[in-house]
Amino acid sequence: MPLCATLVLGGTLLAMGPIIAWQQRVMRARAAETGVRPTAEEEAEDARWTAAGLMKDPEDARVMVPKRPGYGVGTTVNVGSRGGQALVLVFVGLTGVALPAVLWIAAFSAR
Repeated sequence: MPLCATLVLGGTLLAMGPIIAWQQRVMRARAAETGVRPTAEEEAEDARWTAAGLMKDPEDARVMVPKRPGYGVGTTVNVGSRGGQALVLVFVGLTGVALPAVLWIAAFSAR
């Protein structure tokens, strides 16, 4: 059980980025086929965001920034700032290392 949970969690985390990027490429290609082209301003705004909806603006020192319009309500992390990078590393560490460790410890200590 802990091995399966670890593999599913790790596979999900590793697969999300490429899948989201692929979906965005497909949608951009479909838009181009219909004649919809982004303006220079829209392309500049798009370059400030990752495929997962996180901001990547190193010129903005804020760690938490308002979400991009159309991605929901609230705030998201600016991975362009040092604090944002640290926050993402802590999150990945907790979900990618600590959670599987707890699952493994709980599975083997119950015996």
